[in-house]
Amino acid sequence: MAGNVSEVVADLYHPLAHELQVDPRGPSTGDSVVVRGGCWGHSVPQLLAISCREKRGLDFPSDRVGFRIALSPNH
Repeated sequence: MAGNVSEVVADLYHPLAHELQVDPRGPSTGDSVVVRGGCWGHSVPQLLAISCREKRGLDFPSDRVGFRIALSPNH
């Protein structure tokens, strides 16, 4: 699925700590979201990686960013 569009994830943006973290959660309020992964518009290899993490404003329109609908396994 990499390479189509970057994905908006559920976390609001916050700088990550330098130590290893497993599924760090963002703040409960904020004005920026986390966008993960590469898209068709990136030409720099580092930006194409699934691990790529970018900060985007809530009102930033883009044809290179999307979201994935998923159902929780508890439902």
